[in-house]
Amino acid sequence: MVSIFSLTTLLLVSSCQAFVPALQLSSRKIASECVDRDQQQSRAFIGTRLSAADGAPQYEKIDAILQEAEKVAEGSYMLHVKVTNTSNNNNNNNKVGIIMEQYQPGHVLALEIEDTSGDLNADAKQNGGWMRGPYTVSRATKTSLDIMVRVVGKKSKAFAESKPGTPVRFGGKFKVPILEGISKEKVQKAVFISTGVGIGPCLGAIELAMGDESFPPIALVASFRELTDIAFGDHLDEIARQNPSRFEWKPVVTSKTGRISKSQDTMKAVTECIQDSAISETHFHLIGNGQLINEFREGLGNAGVPEDRITVEQYFNHKAESSTGVIETISSSIIASNALQQL
Repeated sequence: MVSIFSLTTLLLVSSCQAFVPALQLSSRKIASECVDRDQQQSRAFIGTRLSAADGAPQYEKIDAILQEAEKVAEGSYMLHVKVTNTSNNNNNNNKVGIIMEQYQPGHVLALEIEDTSGDLNADAKQNGGWMRGPYTVSRATKTSLDIMVRVVGKKSKAFAESKPGTPVRFGGKFKVPILEGISKEKVQKAVFISTGVGIGPCLGAIELAMGDESFPPIALVASFRELTDIAFGDHLDEIARQNPSRFEWKPVVTSKTGRISKSQDTMKAVTECIQDSAISETHFHLIGNGQLINEFREGLGNAGVPEDRITVEQYFNHKAESSTGVIETISSSIIASNALQQL
């Protein structure tokens, strides 16, 4: 079944080739109820609040099932979502197929699951008892989606603990997907810097890029709080083994080393990836913790990285104040690395 639901206000803000929607609720009280750790951690666009109140714009909602909530690290799950009975989905199989073909890693959609707890927040009440929030696509096919989540609240816990076959719904398509935001003909290398579940969309984009011989080499620097938070390590190692000249990756465990941007020494996780490419011809994609993204975006810009070579996706913590010292560490590290290339 394909149905329609509406969102009160959609603000599309273009920044570094990425659209950031903000869907606002009608009152501060409702917003307060809906803004929890779950949305802060798993949301894929800034300031997002979903509402079922009448208003534009509208987008289609597609019925699906959760095939599996695969545990990929401590507290992190890859949701394998499959469209249900596409041959009889409101006699509109072609339309659903067209929608599915458009999804790529990095797109953001609204994902819903029924709240069976009996304790509904205001938005779930307006949405027929279904909890919903914005999530980022990790992989997509004509009939399925993979979406990585971190369990941090009621909604993400419901997804993670649901049995195979649990009904879910999704709809909408926001932001520019990761690979589309990179001018592959104009860059020598792409560097992905992720935190937490941001590794999910990066993985999907890397898998697609490895199937495109024209795509430049990719380096992934993936930051995690604890060693047990690392996801897809063996799979990424295998991709690197099969593509030694096209892909490399480094996990950073911040509980052991501190933040990537802590010092020029810790920044080597990034600078060692760009020794073979000019700064002006390196694309940086930043995804995850808002503070890291804001500091890296400014630091990279101060180091001379062109604005159109930086794309971002903030999940949470986007209001955190940037540290001048950290920004300086990032910019000075990049500048020093660039200077060494020219010796």
